[in-house]
Amino acid sequence: MKRRTFCNILGGSIVISKADELLARLNNGARPLSPAEVRSIDTPSEMGLENETARIAFDARTGELVSLKNVLRDDEYLKDRAGDGGPFRIFSDFHGDFDVNAKGDPVDPAGIAGSIIDPLKCRLVSRSFRRTLAGLALDLTYKDTAGRWRVDLEAWLPDQGGASEWNLTVTNISPVAAELMSAFPAISGFRLGSNGSTNLQTVQRGGGAFAPAWSGGEGIYGNGGRASMQWHALFDRKAREYFGMMVLDGEIRNKWFHFPKPRLEVIYFPGETLAPGESWKAPTTRLMIDNGDWKLVARAYNTWFGDTFRMAEAPEWVKGLDAWEGMWFAKKGGLKPGGKSSLTHPLNSFAELPELYLERPVDLLEFAFYMQGSALHNLHADGDYVIRTDMGGAPALKQGIEKIHRLGFRFLFYVEGYIVHETSNLAKSGKAQRWSLMHKDGTTTGNYTKQGFLHMCPGCTEWQDYLAATAARLVRETGADGVRLDSLGFYFLSCYNPAHQHDTPFGYNQWIQQLLDKVSRAVRAVNPDCLLMTEAPVDFFSQWFHSALQFTYPREIPPMRLALPAYRLSIYNPGGPVFASLSGEIGGCNGSVKFPEREQLDENWRSMRQGVGETLVWGKASDKDPQASLSDVTCRLFHAPGYSVVVGARAASNDPLRFPDNTGISSKREPFTVRVKGVSGPIEGAYLYDIEKAAVTPLKIRNDGEAWTLPIENTNWFMVVLRKPQGPAFASFNAVGTLHAGESAKLDLALLGPPKHKAKMQARLSSRGLAFAPGNTPSISVTVPGKATLVVPAGTPPGRYEVELKGERLVGIKRFVLVE
Repeated sequence: MKRRTFCNILGGSIVISKADELLARLNNGARPLSPAEVRSIDTPSEMGLENETARIAFDARTGELVSLKNVLRDDEYLKDRAGDGGPFRIFSDFHGDFDVNAKGDPVDPAGIAGSIIDPLKCRLVSRSFRRTLAGLALDLTYKDTAGRWRVDLEAWLPDQGGASEWNLTVTNISPVAAELMSAFPAISGFRLGSNGSTNLQTVQRGGGAFAPAWSGGEGIYGNGGRASMQWHALFDRKAREYFGMMVLDGEIRNKWFHFPKPRLEVIYFPGETLAPGESWKAPTTRLMIDNGDWKLVARAYNTWFGDTFRMAEAPEWVKGLDAWEGMWFAKKGGLKPGGKSSLTHPLNSFAELPELYLERPVDLLEFAFYMQGSALHNLHADGDYVIRTDMGGAPALKQGIEKIHRLGFRFLFYVEGYIVHETSNLAKSGKAQRWSLMHKDGTTTGNYTKQGFLHMCPGCTEWQDYLAATAARLVRETGADGVRLDSLGFYFLSCYNPAHQHDTPFGYNQWIQQLLDKVSRAVRAVNPDCLLMTEAPVDFFSQWFHSALQFTYPREIPPMRLALPAYRLSIYNPGGPVFASLSGEIGGCNGSVKFPEREQLDENWRSMRQGVGETLVWGKASDKDPQASLSDVTCRLFHAPGYSVVVGARAASNDPLRFPDNTGISSKREPFTVRVKGVSGPIEGAYLYDIEKAAVTPLKIRNDGEAWTLPIENTNWFMVVLRKPQGPAFASFNAVGTLHAGESAKLDLALLGPPKHKAKMQARLSSRGLAFAPGNTPSISVTVPGKATLVVPAGTPPGRYEVELKGERLVGIKRFVLVE
């Protein structure tokens, strides 16, 4: 939030705006205070800020933070404070070196600092209040007892709401240069509600998850396996309140989110050496106190992130994707990766690529094992990325991709962004060794050393340029639709390789930005409509890449779905289709060989979601989940112009920390109801999509003035569409059994809820590989309601085929047809 001060009055202790000054003059110098206006706390024991939502108080003598209170709940959040000296800590006089080890764990500066100061080890030398545009700021100045550091702290609270903003500046006031590290905020004593046993926290691993408070979830920002975003929340549903922390850092500085119970702190690294009189300033941090839960913090982060960063806009075709899956290439009679669990369908040539899409008719398949190292050494990634000649090389793959493009499918390359194999030409030439990430002790080992891989440093400009050129070459040679860089998002590693000439060993986040920028520019220069993905998501990747794989599976909607405006994840094995349906993500059953029971579930989900798929992924996800009468039913609510969608599942596992380890549907069967709030305006029709049976029927619902009640019977996995009077019509058609080449089937096209002014609508039926009579064309115009004839042309190869119904102002569906 940008704030300005305009003029000083009242002896300089209060700063108010011109408008406030005018009001003061009109009232003979007495400025009236609104009941909702933030008030100062200024007593012999405490000083601070308070409004109708939140209270922030410091010890009047020491300046130690003593209170963060939810006024609405009359709940003091710092119940377990024990002289911990918040809200900052300054580390100096180091007797050891800071580093980040090979596992990505940082050295705790508290263990190598000879001096640690906080407010209790300082003198409070000044304090003052300033009125700003719509709030009040408290300025505190501290000096450590040795006279070496001055700390200036600003805490600002708005007139309304509990979102305060904090700023910290540390100045070297000694006559000699000195090194410091800072923790800000560093606040201890948190316990929300009555006893804290039901306190939960966000875990920013990947797309985000949830866990009991203080159960972990800390890490270096930028390591998507630990801290993928710059915010954190504690919340308690029983107490109906939350605490949120957002670091508003547009510079993406190095920071470690560290949560030793009951402390929350953000530690900036490495150390900064300040000359006499020089200052270090922390990024502004927003602390949020209010009623509700983590979703309000995520929404606030969404707004700040969208205002701060320019995010890469996904290609238009990506917005219509129904699924992503990973696949592997194998040569018939040759090496088959993965053994019994192989994600392969062996081919003689890349030109036979459509065979794989007939086996798995997924909009977007990602392929590995396509390079020479795959044929010679059974490698998923060799580092050279020369397309294997035993399957026809790049010309055959280009031919295969052209064929699947004519069917409407897409192709994604798997490219390792982190490792190169020792058998590669890069390793034989010595380049891979020169480009390798080096630890402080001079070693270059890593987590894939035993498998024969070398670990590349993302800050090595030669590796950046090589990876960008390689990704662009693969797309140019084949006409592929995108590239996914594997591994990189999982790490924050230091590098001491002198050949790389790093300004600092700790520039990982800056190196990654350079690498992603180079790869994105190179690929888009070949094809501007390419999709770019990584494995683990990190929020700032979204400036260059469009997506990543979601690899944590919370019972709630993934926090990143709400926290980022235009960055959408794809489900990663073993998530499964049930979790995908509840996450606002596309479908896909990656790993179906290992989990065959998911294949039919996934096809059913993709059939039912297709008409509203863009709403589920790109539409507004509600902050308030619909509530089922059964505790083990989970529901989501999504909004689009003209309708809302409720998705719900009664999963086999109800443990929110395990879900969806057992990703099937519960075997328990009983009717239940779902209560839906947050759908504005009248509802003209409701339609039940039974995902288990892949059937669609109208649904009778009722309204009690506060919410809609949906009766659900005989299904544990469902979707209900609530249509508004001006919304689109909804159509469906019957499932088709197994067919053979030369056969046909009748399709009954049903209009579930036509607009009142029109009894029939025009739509389009289309299929990837099948046809419609008359004319045996792959797409025909139809009238709904009505009938159509699906034809399996002579010579059609066996496989699974899609038939889709859609139209303007009409929400249709997709069906899968098996041809034997």
